[in-house]
Amino acid sequence: MAGVGAEVAVRGFGRVKQWDVAWEHAGKARLGISLKSLLKNIPGTVPNRIDDLIGEVANAQLHSPEIVIGYIMVFDRSQDSWSKKHDSTRLDLLRSRLEQLSRRSPPAWATGTFRATSSPRLTSRTARRSGRIRRTSTGSSIVWWST
Repeated sequence: MAGVGAEVAVRGFGRVKQWDVAWEHAGKARLGISLKSLLKNIPGTVPNRIDDLIGEVANAQLHSPEIVIGYIMVFDRSQDSWSKKHDSTRLDLLRSRLEQLSRRSPPAWATGTFRATSSPRLTSRTARRSGRIRRTSTGSSIVWWST
């Protein structure tokens, strides 16, 4: 597809960000996709990823409100743990926060929010073999898009 590139510098309101994948059309970025992973230090990483998401999406949307932002996040479920503070697992906390942020639709085109979220449940074969996870599904992938 013409205009698609990897590691593309996309201008935002406050700074330029390198998006893992971007599509430019008519001299302007129309799509930015960021790839993230949560593989270790899950208790510290989940809040940081939520903050990163809000900041990066707001930065891009303030410069180009029509831009579509995509995040693909890989989460290793074998590293998930229970949070007494939130009375849920870290992955469930992340899903809950993503749902709160995924209400971007007309007329409420709030900056820093996105339109949809999807959270397929996956577990690595290594974790299943080690006995830490006993599920039939196969890091968990969290994908969301903004418009």
